[in-house]
Amino acid sequence: MTPVRVDGRRSKVLLVEPSAVLANVFSAYVGLPLLGPMYLGTILAHAGHDVTVINEDLLGRRLEQADLEADVLCLSCLTSTVQRGYELADMFKKVNPSGRVLMGGPHVAFMQEEALEHAHHVITGEGEKVILDLVEHGTSEPVVAGIPVDDLDELPFIDWSLLVNGHLLKVQPVMLSRGCPFDCNFCSVTAMFGKRYRTMSVERVLEELDRVTIPNVFIYDDNFAARKRRTHAIIDGILHKKRGAMRWWNAQVRADVTRDEDLLEKMGRSGCGRVYVGFESINDRALAEMHKGISASDVRQAVRRFHSHVIRVHGMFMFGSDADDASVPGDTGRFVHEERLDSVQYMVLTPFPGTPLFRRLEAEGRLLHRDWRYYDAMHVVFRPARIGPYELQMLAMETYEDYYSVIRALNDGLETGVNALARITGGVIERFGAPSVANVIYKLMGKRIVHDWIRENSGYIEYLRDLPPGHTSEA
Repeated sequence: MTPVRVDGRRSKVLLVEPSAVLANVFSAYVGLPLLGPMYLGTILAHAGHDVTVINEDLLGRRLEQADLEADVLCLSCLTSTVQRGYELADMFKKVNPSGRVLMGGPHVAFMQEEALEHAHHVITGEGEKVILDLVEHGTSEPVVAGIPVDDLDELPFIDWSLLVNGHLLKVQPVMLSRGCPFDCNFCSVTAMFGKRYRTMSVERVLEELDRVTIPNVFIYDDNFAARKRRTHAIIDGILHKKRGAMRWWNAQVRADVTRDEDLLEKMGRSGCGRVYVGFESINDRALAEMHKGISASDVRQAVRRFHSHVIRVHGMFMFGSDADDASVPGDTGRFVHEERLDSVQYMVLTPFPGTPLFRRLEAEGRLLHRDWRYYDAMHVVFRPARIGPYELQMLAMETYEDYYSVIRALNDGLETGVNALARITGGVIERFGAPSVANVIYKLMGKRIVHDWIRENSGYIEYLRDLPPGHTSEA
């Protein structure tokens, strides 16, 4: 490959995160960008290159040929967005025949040959230590192995001015660690970033938070509280003084964080408004199959402990494991209502490339197809063991519809008003974990999104309904 940068010429580099499927109850956060492209863009900009970062969802439209004038196009793709990524790569090559397309992200790292039909190079793993050399000097190798960043303090502070429409963000994302010490069989995090849990120092974390310009912060870490002593130190720093513009923070954590009562108390006091917890199931057999390391009783106890510290809970559950039968979605819905989860995400188990689950289902001939658009945790893409694909799809959506309903939104609104009055009159009858106005809004938004999803995916639902017993149509 001829070097893209010649004689010190500044290259024009476009980093794009392709659009995601919007019909998703979690779509309020679709516009939040992945941080990989932001780090890569910042590194390239610091080296003097002309850099633009685009998240198609935040942009509010799909890119066209006229938008793709650049020397280098870098695409960061998830499985559900990779086909749009391939479209952009092919479009770019028509507009810029002398340009180069680099692709990264969890999907292409494990589907390299497929990606190389569209891209000149695939970067596997973390790209921060190889991106500058690739842009400035090129390589003859189609697959470039990324190098893990051992010391996350070496990462630059993100230049948010590079992100088109970055000023529209209502939530500021930060990532303070990489890797996960756990080994859930459906998750690609371990395969992508390794089991070694790498962290920014507490000092660097607090400096990151000092730079926050938006009151609401979302911590992207797959498990923010994996190291309790470090987590205590970070929250102590938040409690010690105001950090940038931050007033509230939200994070992804595991249920086991609730075993530390002192940490929960600090989280509530420091402005933790909502935790996003991958409970996955209330079926003990399914939890064991997924290697979650928790039980259904742990899930129930975790929700109650979060609520006791006035921390709202976004619970994430998956249907379709080999241990699940047709009763599990309904049982889960009843559990969610009994424990008053503040928001919920019901997903169907999805075998993403690179995961042990994908390899097993592929070997067993249970994948229905490889149309990656549908690998988004909303569509059934494999044949479950104890329930039909169509039945699983419909039960998942019925469970969604039951939660995100006008009646439940009105009930939450009524209870919010009662508890607001209780606080004004002395808080005698106030109950921790009561719904908030935000929960009412989530339910009303979710109802519309679920309705739209069913309408827009009627063809796929018919496809599942018409599958003959035992049929697999892998392409």
